[in-house]
Amino acid sequence: MAAHPGVTRTDLQRNIPEEQLQGLFEQFKEIMEPWQGALPALFVATDPSVKGGEFFGPDGENEYAGYPALSKHNTPSMNDMALADKLWKYAENATGIRFEL
Repeated sequence: MAAHPGVTRTDLQRNIPEEQLQGLFEQFKEIMEPWQGALPALFVATDPSVKGGEFFGPDGENEYAGYPALSKHNTPSMNDMALADKLWKYAENATGIRFEL
């Protein structure tokens, strides 16, 4: 299962220069508050109807803002275990962090 927060202004962008950040946000009609960006992840974590391999995000135009909904971007590749393994290994190598599962 996966979730994305849409376009949300949070403290995660604190290291991006303000002028650059404003330029990035100007291209979107709606920017959500942090609590709104957290809704897709909370939905995925708590709703019993969510199935493995599904991808959730905001339901608005281009999935930038709105309430949690099944993403239009669900594809068979989201259940591709070889692709998932490749991404996991890339993330471990990129961050230097290993998780023993």
